[in-house]
Amino acid sequence: MKKILIPLVFLFSVTCLFAQPVNDDCGGITDLGVIPFCPDTVWYTNVDATESDIGNDNFPTGCDGGDMTFVGRDVWFQFTTNDTLLDITITVTGNADPSGSTPMMNPQIAIYRGECLFDELALLKCGKAEDGSNEISIDLLGLDPNTVYFMRINDYSSSATPNAGTFQLCIDEQDPEFTVCDDLSVSSVGVLYDCGGPDEDYDNNTDNSFTICPDLLNSTNDGCITFALEYFNLESGFGDADVITFYDGPDTNSPQISNIGGNNIFPDGGGGVCYVAQASSGCLTVQFTTNSSVTFEGFCGAWETSVMPCEPVQPIEVEANVTNEELEDFVTTPQSFATITNVDCAEGQYGTFTATDSDLGLERGIILTSGSIDNAVGPNTQNGISTTVGTPGDQDLDSLSFLNGNGSPSNDACIVELDVFVATNELTFEYIFGSEEYPQFV
Repeated sequence: MKKILIPLVFLFSVTCLFAQPVNDDCGGITDLGVIPFCPDTVWYTNVDATESDIGNDNFPTGCDGGDMTFVGRDVWFQFTTNDTLLDITITVTGNADPSGSTPMMNPQIAIYRGECLFDELALLKCGKAEDGSNEISIDLLGLDPNTVYFMRINDYSSSATPNAGTFQLCIDEQDPEFTVCDDLSVSSVGVLYDCGGPDEDYDNNTDNSFTICPDLLNSTNDGCITFALEYFNLESGFGDADVITFYDGPDTNSPQISNIGGNNIFPDGGGGVCYVAQASSGCLTVQFTTNSSVTFEGFCGAWETSVMPCEPVQPIEVEANVTNEELEDFVTTPQSFATITNVDCAEGQYGTFTATDSDLGLERGIILTSGSIDNAVGPNTQNGISTTVGTPGDQDLDSLSFLNGNGSPSNDACIVELDVFVATNELTFEYIFGSEEYPQFV
């Protein structure tokens, strides 16, 4: 009998070496402290962890990546927010530790608040990695300051083989860059791309919206969200084309501010820059819809928030009845002197402008048009304003159109020629190109 008992005792002692992780349940939860928390020399494991039963929300649904149907091999963490870091990204990455451990695959993560007791936790957000991936990231927006949150991490498997292993954790400030597929931000500033991000084209047959509701704005102030497009390049064509629409509110049922695209006429895409939309309701929603035809670069814009009310853009002031001397005065600086040598424009095609509370970008200067300067004061709220002058085009413009464009001749040209003398070794011209067809057709 002694020969039989010895191996049994040996087997029992070996089995005891494979104990559950200390944070197998809430009783041994690992406290990560006040965030941010993103060490690159700390590893955790869920090997041999057992399944927890927290009652309510035990099997999270509506997660990024799909519902959780398996919550076994779970381990628990808690972290505390500070006064200001309330928009965060949590990333779980399966990595081998320095001893060469097996990394976790197919990680899952669920975030709760409340008390880590049975039926005392409420699910906030959850995420499920793609099958075969070792990483999952989720964004949490608008967390409460100085508050404890609970985190449950495990793996799942599409077969009977567990994917448990070692992993690393990072809880950090949310990246200020978003795509319209990200749904929501409560940040006061940020950058927004189409779903292709900064490097890829957008997809066909999409309808996505992104809502900006900054925490800075609340019911005690009006405030203003200003969204400025850095660039946009969308499919052109009348009717069912690719369109960006802005709404003054938390969803696409809110009052529409404006839209871009949908009726451009050029087959190689329509685009532009310097387009601004403002929302005064406390939220701004950007919707991007695409059809099944072709795709382009998309768009990039940035927003900023002010607690002051939105200020309406003021039209510029123009003056058509000017002399050559007045034109010269508007472009002469302390370090330069301009002399008008020739003006070949119809009456009303040219003059001076002054821009005070506008978004033009220049305070004053000379304005030239192919129509009437009275139609260029802005903002552009009407489609199809046009003035036919009936004067010829310009040979230089026609040459550029032939070399770099579609060869269309110019019409109604307005030409001002001048000599400029400078007291330095550098001369800079500042100009803005505008069009009545922008942004509806250009």
